[in-house]
Amino acid sequence: MSFRSLCLVAFILLLAGAMFFPLPHDWSVGWRGELLNRLHTPLFAVAAMLLHRGRQWKTFLVAAIVAALVEIIQPAFGRSSSMEDFIWGLIGISGAIAWQARLIFLRALALILAIAPPGMLAGRVIAAKMTAAGQFPVLFAATDQPDTILWQVSRLAKETPEGFMLGRGSSVRLEVTKQDWSEWEALALTGTVNDGPPLELGIRLDLEPSQQGRIHLRTTFQPGRNRLHVPWPKKSPLPPVKQIVLFVSAGKSAASLTLNDIRLVADSKK
Repeated sequence: MSFRSLCLVAFILLLAGAMFFPLPHDWSVGWRGELLNRLHTPLFAVAAMLLHRGRQWKTFLVAAIVAALVEIIQPAFGRSSSMEDFIWGLIGISGAIAWQARLIFLRALALILAIAPPGMLAGRVIAAKMTAAGQFPVLFAATDQPDTILWQVSRLAKETPEGFMLGRGSSVRLEVTKQDWSEWEALALTGTVNDGPPLELGIRLDLEPSQQGRIHLRTTFQPGRNRLHVPWPKKSPLPPVKQIVLFVSAGKSAASLTLNDIRLVADSKK
């Protein structure tokens, strides 16, 4: 077996593992899920390079068929199929075809097509994490117009210039950058109930390690603009916090809440 054939077999095994191995739920949503989608570009660029035989259109067709088959088969392994993933794969394949031209500007284009989609997103995540670390203990402030890529906004929630808008059955969640909240005593929330009755907001702190469990809190926003403090339960010290989830339960009320500011405070009486 030739070296090229060995590389192809090794890559097929790698591709099968990457595409069909079940992933934790956290890796299929938010920026991680988007990064996995965009990693189809370099992955299928390499696939097209290894599958290259004869004319370029044949290489493109064979690699595209492989990308389509992957999306068709994935649900059988507990993974979701996606047209977006298939398109990212086609972009990577196009990059590999451009590389075959051996012209400098086309090879530069090939590298951009293969690397830029995941690379740009990874850079954006790194920048957002650095900004979040610098702004801590502020978790979110709409007035600063932060990059909210680290937040997961549910389908029924909305991201607006004024903040996160939550209605019944919606939520936002943040995997926190700094997990040590032991010197903070409460969560300070600024929000506005839009044209409706009082609205109850649920708060969940997922602790690290997972054996520590969760802390559940609730607070009620009155009509109009509110600034509320929600203290932790009397536990000292507070274990490391992995994630914070803010949600409105499904109910009969059609009122909505816009969260303008979310931060930690050291004194719940302030």
